[in-house]
Amino acid sequence: MTEIEAPLERFGAWAATTHDFGAEARDGAVDAIIDTIDCMLAGANDPVVSGLRAAFADEIGASGPAPVVGGGLAAPGRAALINGTSAHALDFDDNFRPARAHVSAVLVPALLATAASRPVSGRALVDAYIVGLEAQAFVGRGVNNAHNLAGWHPTGTVAGIGAAAGVSRLMGLDAGTLAAAMANAVSAAAGVKAQFGTAMKPVHAGLAARNAVEAAQLAAAGIHGNPAILDHALGFRALYGGGDGPGWDAATIGAPLAILGDGLVPKLYPCCGSTHYALDMVFALRQQHGFAADDVASVQVELGRANHANLPYGAPQDAMQARFSMPYCIALALLQDHLGLEDFTPAAIARPEVRALLPLTTMVINTAEGMPHRVTLTLRSGAVLHAERSEVRGSLIEPFSEAEKQRKFMSCLAWAGVTPTTASALHATLRNIDAAGDMTALFAAIFDH
Repeated sequence: MTEIEAPLERFGAWAATTHDFGAEARDGAVDAIIDTIDCMLAGANDPVVSGLRAAFADEIGASGPAPVVGGGLAAPGRAALINGTSAHALDFDDNFRPARAHVSAVLVPALLATAASRPVSGRALVDAYIVGLEAQAFVGRGVNNAHNLAGWHPTGTVAGIGAAAGVSRLMGLDAGTLAAAMANAVSAAAGVKAQFGTAMKPVHAGLAARNAVEAAQLAAAGIHGNPAILDHALGFRALYGGGDGPGWDAATIGAPLAILGDGLVPKLYPCCGSTHYALDMVFALRQQHGFAADDVASVQVELGRANHANLPYGAPQDAMQARFSMPYCIALALLQDHLGLEDFTPAAIARPEVRALLPLTTMVINTAEGMPHRVTLTLRSGAVLHAERSEVRGSLIEPFSEAEKQRKFMSCLAWAGVTPTTASALHATLRNIDAAGDMTALFAAIFDH
């Protein structure tokens, strides 16, 4: 294989070229950036973020290029670590199927930290987001679903490698250096699913954001990894995917753009995306049939092997575990009409009426590729209700309305302690990112309130 045929070299040649991404792609990128920022601000007071700030307190101060949630400035890599962790702390940030990852919680904090240290327009930020997302899709398609099923957390692996491309684009690096940054990020790719339900799970996103920033900085300084690292015999696919991933020989880039062809899946509920199909179905069954929680004898959820592995907690003991508990989330859906941030607190998790419903839910694995998720709900009357879903609300098939997007934004900002007036002003500012001449006012709106 010649160097120019290496997947990263091919991607670098596309990513460093000027493209007209079009209004639909740009609007989708702005939506994703806004959704990530509201999740990042909502997560700022989470214990894991407070812990990171304490761990690196001597690196956060009154000077430095990049703002940090909770106040202060730091080096770009450190800001990306803390802000990326905050964006993923509440598990309310978007999903992205090609990468099998929470991509925006990695990409957006990495881009913001990079933009803070140089003159950058809002248009350049949006361009870099689209390039970074395309890179995350490109890397993910070559190793998934084998990589995901092997127990890797692609948010900590695939998303960081791809985000390095977005950071490089924002830095104005040439094609070869952009490819080198992605190669550098492979050496930092890590994160395993055994951490789900612990404080380290959201830290995976922060580490990946930091890795993306620093991989690009290393490449810009002339430190370049192997451009064939993705499909080398001792490279990413061989080691992280067991060689079972499809590879990149036939992978397309930007035709169509991943943001248009695959789309992001923002979340309606602040918990693991593997619960969302079942939650959508239970809410729909309740609306259709009008039963109460006391009427339910059992709930069986049929789902894929990777989704099942994401949800190991039958009787969660804290907020982190509750986000990865199908029985807990289904119990909430039987008792109320929505799941919000307030449902993932120690007091909420301890409610007797919720705990009493946990034994009702069981999960069954279906190993068929591409199967829909299914719910079989049995009532005490003997009636059996069925539902199935192949898409969740928020996907391209069933996108959120503008009102739903706004409602989520305002709820996240309220959770962060921001007044409705200030939150509305921030939302208006963020809606105009693509037209911003520079980022100064935007950074002030995001981090100073």
